[in-house]
Amino acid sequence: MQGKLVALPWFTDAGLLYYRHDLLEQYGADVPQTWQALTDTARRIQNAEREAGNERMHGFVFQGRAYEGLTTNALEWVASYGSGTFVDAEGQVTVNNPQAVEALALAASWVGDISPEGVRNYMEEQARGVFQAGNAVFMRNWPYVWSLGQADGTPIQNKFSVAPLPSGPEGESVATLGGWNWAVSRYSDEPQAAADLVAYLTAEAQQKAHAIEFGRNPTRPALYEDEGVLAAQPFIGELYETVMNGVPRPASITGDAIRGSPTRSSTACTMRCPAVSRRSRRCSSWIASWRDWGGVAGSADCSAACAFSAFRPRFLYNQGPTG
Repeated sequence: MQGKLVALPWFTDAGLLYYRHDLLEQYGADVPQTWQALTDTARRIQNAEREAGNERMHGFVFQGRAYEGLTTNALEWVASYGSGTFVDAEGQVTVNNPQAVEALALAASWVGDISPEGVRNYMEEQARGVFQAGNAVFMRNWPYVWSLGQADGTPIQNKFSVAPLPSGPEGESVATLGGWNWAVSRYSDEPQAAADLVAYLTAEAQQKAHAIEFGRNPTRPALYEDEGVLAAQPFIGELYETVMNGVPRPASITGDAIRGSPTRSSTACTMRCPAVSRRSRRCSSWIASWRDWGGVAGSADCSAACAFSAFRPRFLYNQGPTG
């Protein structure tokens, strides 16, 4: 930010279209390239499934609750119609134009038609729950959903795929940029130890492990071609261009790109910790916690776990570029 390195990326995110490829094949439909095509295809398959007895089927679920998630969805709708990104690089409001009106009018029409009335209270997990239960044809969500949906025993295992989000009639696909980063608090008593921890957490080995185990998109380009990553999560290899071309959120222009909050929907929580003098006897419990959270075991485990517990690194949720 402003020429200064403030954080190192842990993994990145971009909005994706999830779709039931089995249903599209069954009904002779193509993956929609435009939002209108998605609307038409979703309605046709939804209605056919309901007529066949699946009354719980919906055409499309997304994040419709009035929170950060709706902002990211709306940014994708508006920008993909070629109508700007709410606020341009100079800080000028760009959303007041006919294309934006068209995009938002179409999205509003989904509620009660191809989307449930309750979508207006959906966050990521509510949308995922409907889709993963087999009750939606399409879903907009983040890459983390892939590994959960493909888990053994889920109703949609091996029945869905991902694609870039649709566009407006004369626009192009747009995905809102997300991501998670580690930074060192200026109030840390041990900034060097915290910096060492950040370097450890964002290293290639950690990013590879998170990609393989959890389907998290790495920020190191080489991992999009890594054989181990692609064997475990083949969809990651198809997302490189989507991630690289992600659109930042309006906050990256209108204010600080990083905002403090103890919730996932904003930025950071400070890891407070046991006193340094108690590190050694608490190290094993922190190693276990770190492994449960997705950490990679190795020679650096003890020092990393102790630093994690003692030196208050800050975990940052990216609302725009951090470089």
